[in-house]
Amino acid sequence: MMDAAQSFGFTDAAMPEAFEVVELVPSGHIVSGAGLVPILRTMMNLAANLVLELPVLAVGWGPAQTRMEPAYFCRSVLNWLGGGPFPALGLTGLVRAEDGSVTSRGLTHFMGQEIQLQGLRGESAADSVKIAMRVIDQLVRRGRIDAPMKIDAGGQTLLAEPSQIGRLVLLWRENDG
Repeated sequence: MMDAAQSFGFTDAAMPEAFEVVELVPSGHIVSGAGLVPILRTMMNLAANLVLELPVLAVGWGPAQTRMEPAYFCRSVLNWLGGGPFPALGLTGLVRAEDGSVTSRGLTHFMGQEIQLQGLRGESAADSVKIAMRVIDQLVRRGRIDAPMKIDAGGQTLLAEPSQIGRLVLLWRENDG
């Protein structure tokens, strides 16, 4: 069983304690491009359709260390594949630090970088996570950030800058300079 740092879509009573794991992994000629978004989208489509047809208790996503309730996984992934937002809560994990900053876990699998959103005094955890989700959706669509840029995050302008250390994009509010 995969250890999950975060779970999504479960009620406490519905969270499975133990189960058998079945992995869906690319092989052969596809394995070299396994991180490419078109291949990931195809694999997610296959996974969602299998989950709809089989008696699945949970869907784990190793790169983000997440576990999702099957219907939650299918709704969020099929919505994304249909043109909706990237399922940031599930295919990535979002961790809020004591200073209010939010850091992604698993985004590297989709774009080669993680994000760290600056905390804002007085901002609720839910609002910080919503902003991070909007940014993640844009970055998965856009791809890797190699130079500083501005990102619109639902009415707020964020400055995004790749860190010189590691694979991290630092994000802060434009008006905070």
